[in-house]
Amino acid sequence: MQSLQNLFPEIKKGSRRTVFIFDNIVIKVPRLKNWVAFIAGIRETLEERYWWCTESGVSDTWDTVFLARILWADRFGIILVAERCDPVIDSTKFEYDLANLIVEHGVQSYNFYADRKEANFGYTKDGRLVFIDYGYFGGTMDCYLGCKNIKRK
Repeated sequence: MQSLQNLFPEIKKGSRRTVFIFDNIVIKVPRLKNWVAFIAGIRETLEERYWWCTESGVSDTWDTVFLARILWADRFGIILVAERCDPVIDSTKFEYDLANLIVEHGVQSYNFYADRKEANFGYTKDGRLVFIDYGYFGGTMDCYLGCKNIKRK
């Protein structure tokens, strides 16, 4: 029999989004705290979708290996389903892996390190450090138009 803990997701509330954490996926939705947080949550979801989306024009020339995989996202910014990553536990390992990420992928030009707290990162099942909360960093106005296809090439 499955334990009750496995039946219900862990719920984390940020300032703009609520995240439901399951065994293999996370579901992000705008926070209903107030209308400003709700709109900001929609914006962040749209921006994360933009960074991951194949038709954004970014993925053909830009390496997205350092972003947590988005499995599905609607084009209105209400629901985003992503891979679940393990949280950062070791600060020293995190700093080392983050430095390697910068050197290997040159992502500092996209200002992804403006909010480089450990809570915004996680480790994939194969041990790679990735951004798990990258809606904060902004896309372009294209992210509000919505892409037709969320699947990677």
